[in-house]
Amino acid sequence: MTAFWNTWRSRTGRNKSPHMVDGQCDEKSVAVWFATVFSATCLPNSESRHAELFKRFKFRFTHYNYTDAYTNRVTPELLETHNVQLKRGKALGYDGLTAEHIVHAHPILCVLLSLLFNMLHLWCSSGWFWSWCHCTFG
Repeated sequence: MTAFWNTWRSRTGRNKSPHMVDGQCDEKSVAVWFATVFSATCLPNSESRHAELFKRFKFRFTHYNYTDAYTNRVTPELLETHNVQLKRGKALGYDGLTAEHIVHAHPILCVLLSLLFNMLHLWCSSGWFWSWCHCTFG
């Protein structure tokens, strides 16, 4: 499938990614659209099931045997390697994103995601995460 799109781009001259996302042209409206879609899709379907699964996750996570926080870190290079391997042309995920959104995003996305994943790992491995969850979710 990649060979087809490479041939298509070479004949039509379209090598650049589009400057419009779902009808939004400027960066601010794209960011607002993304935030709206993401916040609407990241809600639990059932509060009771969510509470049950969260309790199970919390139990499993406390018994998880992880290594030092600085080993096996997520690097931008690791994310870039995996981004290239994403299968294109697939349906939207539950968050409303496709592989094309990630592949054609600004390169800073890999840096920001690696920072986010590493901070989450550090936060979850400390006691702060569980105290925050207890205060937030009861």
